[in-house]
Amino acid sequence: MSTFASPPLPTPTPTTTPTPTSQLSIALNLNWRSYIFTSPAPLSLSGTQKTRLGVNYMIASSPFREITLSVESSLVTFKVAQKLDSEYQVGLQNSSALGVGAVVWDAGDLLLKFISVYPSLFKNKTLIDLGSGTGIVGIVAGWVGKSRTVWLTDHESLRTLNEENMESVGNIFRTHFSSTTTTTTTTNTDAPFIKFEHYWWGPNPLPATIKTNNDNPHFDIIVASDDLYDDKAFPPLLQTLELITGDRTLVIFTYKRRMNDREISFFEQLEGKFVLGVVDLNAFGCEPYTETYIILAGIKGGDAAKMIEEEEFRLNY
Repeated sequence: MSTFASPPLPTPTPTTTPTPTSQLSIALNLNWRSYIFTSPAPLSLSGTQKTRLGVNYMIASSPFREITLSVESSLVTFKVAQKLDSEYQVGLQNSSALGVGAVVWDAGDLLLKFISVYPSLFKNKTLIDLGSGTGIVGIVAGWVGKSRTVWLTDHESLRTLNEENMESVGNIFRTHFSSTTTTTTTTNTDAPFIKFEHYWWGPNPLPATIKTNNDNPHFDIIVASDDLYDDKAFPPLLQTLELITGDRTLVIFTYKRRMNDREISFFEQLEGKFVLGVVDLNAFGCEPYTETYIILAGIKGGDAAKMIEEEEFRLNY
């Protein structure tokens, strides 16, 4: 018999996947037509400008929009630079005007709240914002959602505004996270990669400077906030979505209902290749804006679409 003591038995390797620390669950309604279009479209401006336009022009005319979000159990307030240009024409590709896209619309404000409630949906993702406007949606996705890479895309005339907000709002979040970091918590105080590039929707390929990542040639998340304002943009937007969406890509629309016929037509065309689910706003504790919705979309047969089809978008993290 050996005089040496037997070595301790190794700890068994788990044969099952460990239980996730948290699970994200977003309630969805797959019948977008009945959820959104059950009542007549808002045809008048009575009561409030939000009823039809989706933005309060008194607030939009201010050089800054003040926004407060709940971030990791704390409230963070920041100012977003904006500029209203009433002479802007949406359909002019070479327009140098800043236009209506250079302000924070209610749909954008709603998407900011969505990101702050579900930051884990955006964590470590590569994201592109189609029609970034002021840039604030992508900026918040980068800092609050901790997205790995964020591309802000819009008219070249909006570059300066986007970059101004990248710096000023980024400084607010950097200060916030630095002040809340403790020895027992790990918080990303490093600036996320956020960059603006000019991109015109349609059959045009993305600029070579815009990249996703090595293991996924498509974006993880595409955000589009109130991009349905003008129906002239519908065909090129659909072309772009088909061009840059992969099986794992989740498309997130925030959308203000204005004209039923043209918007139903857009969603019918989108539904030809995508599975759509409308987020139950009450389920995530956000008081709904007038006729403003969040829609998740995934290309048919893809991973994102399969999760949407469960009528409850689940993500373990």
